[in-house]
Amino acid sequence: MSGGYFKFMLRSTQGYIFSVSGEEDAVVYRIALWMCTFTLSVSVGAILLLPVSIVSNEVLLLYPKSYYVQWLNSSLIIGFWNNIFLISNLSLFFFMPFAYFFTESEGFVGVKKSRLVQKAILKSQIWDSTREKLPKRRDPEYPRYKIDREYGIPLEKRLNMLSFDLLRMADTAVASQYPEIGRSRRLIFYPNGMATFFKYSDSLLSFYLGIDAAITSTSPLPPFVPEELVESSSSEAIPSLYPISPTIDFLKTNNYNLKNSIGFSEISCKFPHTLILLNNDDWSEDERQARALVTAMGLAVAQVKKTYPGIKDRLPTPISVQVINMSETTMNFTYFQLNTIDFDNSEAGVKNFVWFDTGNVLFERRLPQPWKRDKILGTSLENLDLDPFKKLLATVGNCAELEDSSTQFKEKLIEL
Repeated sequence: MSGGYFKFMLRSTQGYIFSVSGEEDAVVYRIALWMCTFTLSVSVGAILLLPVSIVSNEVLLLYPKSYYVQWLNSSLIIGFWNNIFLISNLSLFFFMPFAYFFTESEGFVGVKKSRLVQKAILKSQIWDSTREKLPKRRDPEYPRYKIDREYGIPLEKRLNMLSFDLLRMADTAVASQYPEIGRSRRLIFYPNGMATFFKYSDSLLSFYLGIDAAITSTSPLPPFVPEELVESSSSEAIPSLYPISPTIDFLKTNNYNLKNSIGFSEISCKFPHTLILLNNDDWSEDERQARALVTAMGLAVAQVKKTYPGIKDRLPTPISVQVINMSETTMNFTYFQLNTIDFDNSEAGVKNFVWFDTGNVLFERRLPQPWKRDKILGTSLENLDLDPFKKLLATVGNCAELEDSSTQFKEKLIEL
């Protein structure tokens, strides 16, 4: 009966529970479930102990000479009371605390990271007590259906809570595994906006971009590719955008206050490592990656102006920048390497490099669809995938003091 009750409770909350990922988590949950089931059975027995004792005594008084009720003697009842009290104390002071701390424990390195990620997601999506009026929603499957006004956690707050928790988890995990990284970096939330300017053709381009968080380091990131590949890029041809101008989205304006700022002024950790952009808009993933590319290039140019004042062509050492742009359920990664700021002579000289990793879905959030009756009545969180978080760990952990080459670094990050 106790096992059936727990199975019913698990089914009733299935929309808010992720499937268990990993054999270690499955064993932990199974042991905790057995302990809770045993404790509930003992509790039911303790509750029924007094009524059963009274009924047994009355039966013996009514039928004192009946052969069929002679087994209901005082020694049996006293034995029940002693054993129930002993097992109740054992359940209260051992089984229940052990089950709780066993499910909450971290375990060995890397064993319980799925549990921590699940907690961060559930905290941002369900556990927070905020209940505000949400924007009216229309489902593309049935646009004519009028959905009632919904109350819950706003998208911006859900995104901020989840992204910052995941960033802290990744930064703490890397710093605990490699303490020298923790001493040489800073995680900054809401830094000042990045601003820079540079000349392209006959135009002076100036732009300002906001950054939601940034990781800075005491030394710059190493180049993503060796010098030989940078040299070989001179013979590569860049696809033409003609008749579209590369500056089509820039607006003509009079700017009398040109600024060059990387958004933070840390004296010790003055080099940009990783930028974090939060996406609470309706843009496509490609548009978000384009924004990440512009942000990475702008920050790299601003860093060049601070590191190599007056340079106008190829850099002595490439500037590398990482960008993580996150939506509520998806992570995108951009890795940019600035080799030259001679943008007018891009056909003949070396090229700048960029790598995109797009569409890494951490989990799926399915919204209610009332017209389907009892199929989807509430918001459900499904298909948790830890691969995006592993990529976040590798990106946050990428540091010049840690590795001699990117290959060795990837091998070390397997431990995380």
